[in-house]
Amino acid sequence: MKYNLIATEHNNHKTLYDVSFHKHNHFEIVFYISGNGEIIIDGKKHEFFQNTFSLIRPNYFHREYSKTNVDLIYVGFTVPNNDEFSPKNGVYKCPTLVKLLNTLKEIKDEHEEKALYNEYRISCLIESMTILIRRAIKMNKEISLEMDKVKEYIYRNANKNLTGIAIAKHFNYNYDYFRKTFKEYFRVSINEFIARCQVDYAFKLLKKTNYSVKETAKKSGFTSTSHFIALFKRFYKITPKQFLLNYDKNAEIK
Repeated sequence: MKYNLIATEHNNHKTLYDVSFHKHNHFEIVFYISGNGEIIIDGKKHEFFQNTFSLIRPNYFHREYSKTNVDLIYVGFTVPNNDEFSPKNGVYKCPTLVKLLNTLKEIKDEHEEKALYNEYRISCLIESMTILIRRAIKMNKEISLEMDKVKEYIYRNANKNLTGIAIAKHFNYNYDYFRKTFKEYFRVSINEFIARCQVDYAFKLLKKTNYSVKETAKKSGFTSTSHFIALFKRFYKITPKQFLLNYDKNAEIK
């Protein structure tokens, strides 16, 4: 039994993207070239965005929805043994998806051209695609574990003067690779993430202590009080001083 193509499409949805609940008896991969939205698989919600892909196993109800334009490539396929191709349902992100996207495009082009021996070549391409899917998911898991360690490190050291360069060095990463990978994984820059953690730490200090704004800024890892005030206002829509004037430490937080 060979790898079989059931269907393939490249759709650029210029308007509302809404696919109602359905299921099928084959595997499905959807690569999101651009756009973002939500996919529900077997009752579980997953977020998709640019350069991620969803994988749905046979006979699972799923639905996709987005209010933005979505450009995607879809491939429905079967494999010789479902149990041997074991990736779980879900949306996966990984910084090295170019080969996978190109393979999906090749499958679509080969299907449309209907050249000599195209069924054999499509079968080979789908087999190659399943290997790339496994690789991408494995890399996604490894990166997920590493990025979770980075996140916890930032949380634990939010009161220090952290920088993206220093964190990359701590985890033995090349900084350019680290900042790109961090942003692809968390969808926010490393510096923005650090700033948010430091401001959140300062917010807790303001609620629980009698520190002044200047003291709070220093104890939260900020070298500049004015920078702290500007970030606090950006995130909380109020200055630290205004917060202190309005917050009653004896009142119950609602």
